[in-house]
Amino acid sequence: MRKELTKLKEELIDAIREELGKSNTA
Repeated sequence: MRKELTKLKEELIDAIREELGKSNTA
């Protein structure tokens, strides 16, 4: 269970970084 949560968190962080990068370049 904890491993799944960590994986989810990493995916969320990646998505947030992507969104931040998009708004930075825009």
